[in-house]
Amino acid sequence: MLNIKHQEINQKKKELLKNLMGSASSKSIDLNKVRDEWRYGEIDNTDNEKTIISIDLEKVIKNKQILLGRDYGIKLRKLFNLDGVDRMAKRKENIKVMITIPDIVCSINSSFFRGMFKKSIKRFGENGFKNIYHFLCDEFQEAMIRDGISSTLMELRLN
Repeated sequence: MLNIKHQEINQKKKELLKNLMGSASSKSIDLNKVRDEWRYGEIDNTDNEKTIISIDLEKVIKNKQILLGRDYGIKLRKLFNLDGVDRMAKRKENIKVMITIPDIVCSINSSFFRGMFKKSIKRFGENGFKNIYHFLCDEFQEAMIRDGISSTLMELRLN
Protein backbone atom coordinates (compact mmCIF):
# COMPACT_ATOMS: atom_id res chain seq x y z
CA MET A 1 0.00 0.00 0.00
CA LEU A 2 2.79 2.42 0.90
CA ASN A 3 4.56 1.71 -2.39
CA ILE A 4 1.35 2.42 -4.31
CA LYS A 5 0.99 5.71 -2.44
CA HIS A 6 4.55 6.71 -3.39
CA GLN A 7 3.82 5.85 -7.02
CA GLU A 8 0.67 7.99 -6.89
CA ILE A 9 2.60 10.89 -5.32
CA ASN A 10 5.37 10.58 -7.91
CA GLN A 11 2.79 10.59 -10.72
CA LYS A 12 1.05 13.60 -9.14
CA LYS A 13 4.41 15.35 -8.86
CA LYS A 14 5.19 14.70 -12.54
CA GLU A 15 1.77 16.01 -13.59
CA LEU A 16 2.09 19.10 -11.39
CA LEU A 17 5.56 19.85 -12.76
CA LYS A 18 4.32 19.38 -16.32
CA ASN A 19 1.43 21.79 -15.69
CA LEU A 20 3.64 24.34 -13.95
CA MET A 21 6.42 24.18 -16.53
CA GLY A 22 4.17 24.41 -19.57
CA SER A 23 5.88 24.78 -22.92
CA ALA A 24 8.01 27.80 -22.04
CA SER A 25 11.68 27.40 -21.25
CA SER A 26 12.07 26.79 -17.57
CA LYS A 27 14.42 25.91 -14.76
CA SER A 28 13.99 24.36 -11.36
CA ILE A 29 15.54 25.45 -8.08
CA ASP A 30 15.57 22.97 -5.19
CA LEU A 31 15.68 25.14 -2.06
CA ASN A 32 16.61 22.13 0.06
CA LYS A 33 19.91 21.94 -1.85
CA VAL A 34 20.64 25.64 -2.33
CA ARG A 35 18.94 27.34 0.59
CA ASP A 36 22.20 28.77 2.00
CA GLU A 37 23.01 30.45 -1.32
CA TRP A 38 19.37 31.49 -1.65
CA ARG A 39 19.36 32.99 1.83
CA TYR A 40 22.26 35.21 0.86
CA GLY A 41 20.78 36.20 -2.49
CA GLU A 42 23.25 34.38 -4.72
CA ILE A 43 20.69 32.69 -6.98
CA ASP A 44 20.26 34.54 -10.24
CA ASN A 45 16.78 34.71 -11.69
CA THR A 46 17.04 37.70 -13.98
CA ASP A 47 16.16 35.79 -17.15
CA ASN A 48 12.66 35.24 -18.48
CA GLU A 49 12.52 31.51 -17.80
CA LYS A 50 9.66 30.04 -15.85
CA THR A 51 11.17 29.03 -12.51
CA ILE A 52 9.92 26.23 -10.30
CA ILE A 53 11.15 26.50 -6.73
CA SER A 54 10.98 23.12 -5.04
CA ILE A 55 10.72 22.66 -1.28
CA ASP A 56 10.61 19.15 0.19
CA LEU A 57 9.55 19.42 3.82
CA GLU A 58 10.59 15.81 4.46
CA LYS A 59 14.22 16.89 4.40
CA VAL A 60 13.79 19.40 7.21
CA ILE A 61 10.97 18.19 9.45
CA LYS A 62 12.61 14.80 10.02
CA ASN A 63 9.98 12.33 11.26
CA LYS A 64 7.43 14.82 12.58
CA GLN A 65 3.88 13.68 12.05
CA ILE A 66 2.33 16.93 13.25
CA LEU A 67 3.30 20.37 11.98
CA LEU A 68 2.41 22.54 14.92
CA GLY A 69 2.93 26.07 16.15
CA ARG A 70 3.28 29.51 14.63
CA ASP A 71 6.90 29.77 15.76
CA TYR A 72 7.83 26.57 13.93
CA GLY A 73 6.06 27.83 10.80
CA ILE A 74 7.98 31.12 11.04
CA LYS A 75 11.23 29.16 11.52
CA LEU A 76 10.63 27.21 8.30
CA ARG A 77 9.60 30.41 6.49
CA LYS A 78 12.98 31.92 7.44
CA LEU A 79 14.86 28.70 6.64
CA PHE A 80 13.51 28.74 3.08
CA ASN A 81 13.61 32.54 2.81
CA LEU A 82 10.01 32.70 1.65
CA ASP A 83 10.17 36.49 1.96
CA GLY A 84 12.82 36.41 -0.77
CA VAL A 85 10.72 33.99 -2.81
CA ASP A 86 7.75 36.34 -2.46
CA ARG A 87 9.81 39.35 -3.55
CA MET A 88 11.02 37.44 -6.59
CA ALA A 89 7.45 36.31 -7.39
CA LYS A 90 6.22 39.89 -7.03
CA ARG A 91 8.72 41.03 -9.67
CA LYS A 92 8.16 38.14 -12.07
CA GLU A 93 4.94 36.36 -12.90
CA ASN A 94 6.62 33.11 -13.91
CA ILE A 95 7.68 31.92 -10.44
CA LYS A 96 5.99 28.83 -9.01
CA VAL A 97 6.74 27.18 -5.67
CA MET A 98 6.12 23.46 -5.28
CA ILE A 99 6.03 22.28 -1.67
CA THR A 100 6.15 18.53 -1.07
CA ILE A 101 4.56 17.39 2.18
CA PRO A 102 5.70 13.93 3.28
CA ASP A 103 3.22 11.09 3.75
CA ILE A 104 4.11 10.82 7.43
CA VAL A 105 2.49 14.21 8.19
CA CYS A 106 -0.99 13.53 9.53
CA SER A 107 -1.77 17.02 10.87
CA ILE A 108 -0.98 20.54 9.69
CA ASN A 109 -2.04 22.90 12.45
CA SER A 110 -3.50 26.20 11.28
CA SER A 111 -1.11 28.14 13.53
CA PHE A 112 1.85 26.46 11.80
CA PHE A 113 0.36 27.27 8.41
CA ARG A 114 -0.20 30.91 9.36
CA GLY A 115 3.36 31.19 10.65
CA MET A 116 4.78 29.86 7.41
CA PHE A 117 2.43 31.44 4.86
CA LYS A 118 0.53 34.40 6.37
CA LYS A 119 2.89 37.00 4.89
CA SER A 120 2.57 35.41 1.44
CA ILE A 121 -1.23 35.30 1.60
CA LYS A 122 -1.30 38.90 2.81
CA ARG A 123 1.01 39.97 -0.02
CA PHE A 124 -0.71 38.10 -2.88
CA GLY A 125 -4.26 37.49 -1.68
CA GLU A 126 -5.89 34.07 -1.82
CA ASN A 127 -5.88 33.61 -5.59
CA GLY A 128 -2.38 35.00 -6.05
CA PHE A 129 -1.07 32.73 -3.30
CA LYS A 130 -2.71 29.69 -4.92
CA ASN A 131 -1.24 30.69 -8.28
CA ILE A 132 2.30 30.79 -6.87
CA TYR A 133 2.31 28.14 -4.13
CA HIS A 134 1.43 24.56 -5.07
CA PHE A 135 1.33 21.69 -2.59
CA LEU A 136 2.15 18.11 -3.45
CA CYS A 137 0.24 16.16 -0.84
CA ASP A 138 -2.58 13.72 -0.23
CA GLU A 139 -6.24 14.74 -0.03
CA PHE A 140 -6.27 14.88 3.78
CA GLN A 141 -3.27 17.19 3.86
CA GLU A 142 -4.86 19.24 1.09
CA ALA A 143 -7.96 19.74 3.26
CA MET A 144 -5.73 20.95 6.11
CA ILE A 145 -4.03 23.38 3.73
CA ARG A 146 -7.42 24.74 2.63
CA ASP A 147 -8.30 25.17 6.33
CA GLY A 148 -4.98 26.95 6.87
CA ILE A 149 -5.70 29.35 4.02
CA SER A 150 -9.22 30.04 5.37
CA SER A 151 -7.87 30.55 8.88
CA THR A 152 -5.22 32.94 7.60
CA LEU A 153 -7.74 34.95 5.57
CA MET A 154 -10.02 35.20 8.61
CA GLU A 155 -7.14 36.39 10.79
CA LEU A 156 -6.15 38.98 8.19
CA ARG A 157 -9.72 40.30 8.02
CA LEU A 158 -9.88 40.62 11.80
CA ASN A 159 -6.62 42.58 12.04
